[in-house]
Amino acid sequence: MHNPENIMLVNSKDDTSIKICDFGLSRFTSEKEKMSTFVGTLQYLAPEIIVQLYPESIAKGYTKACDLWSCGIILYVLLSGYIPFTSLKQTMIMKQILEGDIDFPPDIFSNVSIAARNLIRRMLTVDPLHRITAEEALQHPWILGQSEKIKDEMQDVWTKKPKLFK
Repeated sequence: MHNPENIMLVNSKDDTSIKICDFGLSRFTSEKEKMSTFVGTLQYLAPEIIVQLYPESIAKGYTKACDLWSCGIILYVLLSGYIPFTSLKQTMIMKQILEGDIDFPPDIFSNVSIAARNLIRRMLTVDPLHRITAEEALQHPWILGQSEKIKDEMQDVWTKKPKLFK
């Protein structure tokens, strides 16, 4: 689930469902089980995965909280058409991710609700212990109560045709 190419529309209708695909490296884990394999596309990796690259790191492994981070990146991309962490240098992308400094440029996010941006921020919380859980995300006000606003926000993305979707 770490590539925009792995997001598919069920059909071409305006109210279609979005599916995330390509789980070739996925596996089922228990609630607290730690994983340690370094896999995925850099821009979608959670900080706790990246920190595994540093030999001096005391962090050992990561949990399924990393999936919420990736979903936060996907939501950012769906609502803006852009990846939040970009640079020509991988080390700079890793630094941006580890710092978790999310920017919502007004020219891109002017029609994206505060609730949607709040959900993205909660999903892209650097500390996985403080990151929103899947259960909490499903109860977030933007998911529960703003279906029309969601449709408006998504429509705005498709009509602007940002560089990612060309």
